[in-house]
Amino acid sequence: MTGGTDRCSVLHRPVRPGQGLSMSTMPTRSTAGTPLENRARGDELPENVLLDIFDAYRQDIELRPAYEDVWNSRDGWFKLAHVCRSWRQVVLSSPSRLHLHLLFTPHRSSMAIMLNSLPPLPILIDYCVASWTEKDDIFALAAIRHHSRVRGIALRRPYKDMAKFLGALSCPFPGLESLEICPPNKTYSRCHDHELILPATFLSGSAPCLRQLTLREVVPECLSPLLSSATGLSELTLTLRVAYTALPGASLIANLQRLSNLRRLELSLDYWPNTRYPEPPEPPASAGDAVLLSKLTHLIFTGHILYLQPLVVGLAAPSLQHLDATLCGQSHCFPIPHLCKFICDTECQFTVVRLTLRYSKLTFCAGAGSQSIDDQPFKITIPKRVPLEQLGQELSRPLSTVEELVITWETEPWITEGFNQADQWSGFCCYVPQVKTVRISAKVALDVAHSFLPDDREPALDFLPALERVEVFSVAGMDHLHKPICDAFEPLIVARQRVGRSIRLSWPNSALVVSST
Repeated sequence: MTGGTDRCSVLHRPVRPGQGLSMSTMPTRSTAGTPLENRARGDELPENVLLDIFDAYRQDIELRPAYEDVWNSRDGWFKLAHVCRSWRQVVLSSPSRLHLHLLFTPHRSSMAIMLNSLPPLPILIDYCVASWTEKDDIFALAAIRHHSRVRGIALRRPYKDMAKFLGALSCPFPGLESLEICPPNKTYSRCHDHELILPATFLSGSAPCLRQLTLREVVPECLSPLLSSATGLSELTLTLRVAYTALPGASLIANLQRLSNLRRLELSLDYWPNTRYPEPPEPPASAGDAVLLSKLTHLIFTGHILYLQPLVVGLAAPSLQHLDATLCGQSHCFPIPHLCKFICDTECQFTVVRLTLRYSKLTFCAGAGSQSIDDQPFKITIPKRVPLEQLGQELSRPLSTVEELVITWETEPWITEGFNQADQWSGFCCYVPQVKTVRISAKVALDVAHSFLPDDREPALDFLPALERVEVFSVAGMDHLHKPICDAFEPLIVARQRVGRSIRLSWPNSALVVSST
């Protein structure tokens, strides 16, 4: 073949195995004028070199959005397979190395033709569409019927129309790795025909390869057969439809006990109105009573405060790295003692903490990394005012290493009934003795300053003994607090200076800096 007509790519420069490639660098034809000694015909390269090049191209696509959609299309491995016969042979003989799949979507119904013309490649089914047609039903069901080849299924459709799909899914799927079933939108109805009820025959009670499972608005009583067989799950996302006074705690924990490989658990609870909540359970008698999830690193929870108690009382996650708990409802006592114990039983140690105070809500953020304070991996939103001193006491172990404390006050007043606000700050700060920097909003700065002066006496030198810097963030309309705040901190600054422990008071974005140095 001549250089101008050969569809096998001519490589104009050396490509190292693993080097990132884009479609612009993947050659599709030779270029006239290129010295022959610099050319290498694509069909003459060793198979292992071609595989390295193709996989580098795949990894480049993997960094982009919608990777599965792009790679399993005419812009991905299809293009490589159509360059020439030798490339096609290399691509189709390496489905695992190159992560080849046939992707079925509402826009790719013609993919069915390829089932007869291609090797038995694994299948992905993605029907997350806003509306379904009768043709969509036919094509989706046709793809699902290739049970042994299906690796991933994502269905988003009204649950009242799910009967034929649940029937099609009531057989073994030995290679299924991911499954997602959701209603078509995030605003779920509370009607019974909008809840997902899995039949007892779902997946024939066998899901040996399932690694990722997402089910929304599912009735918890139907989960046990599936979860008892999907013991290899690493990611589990559930929105549980909880009716009346039922709590999912006992059955859920029994199922979680089987999931020793679980790394990420996301649990949202949806319950009927006028639900009566029982008293929170007693903590387990010993650590042996808790279910150990040794690989769990991420826990996301959304639901009522008292729903959370059976979950964290019955679980232990020593490797936890990320917690996001958004709580609702009220409790007549300190609302999260068991959650605090659950955190303390992990291996985490905090270096930065942020307390965000709202009129009737407290958000606690903490972490040990260099992320933005808003992106810290531990976050708890409590829908009530809680005693700050008790919060510090309950979390005393991970708080003992905190070096940076951030306090913001979005609305006022934020008052815990029966407690003096300065005493609250004083009580909390006793549990963060290693804090070097305090960053506070102007709204709360006076209360924090007063917490250093017990009963208007001399400043307590053993209070936040490692403190080196206080930054006050000014708020629009709060300029009148500038002098009172400086005056309130002055006794502390002077007292610390006498013993050789200077504290710097500053106002970011302001020319004024008051310091003991």
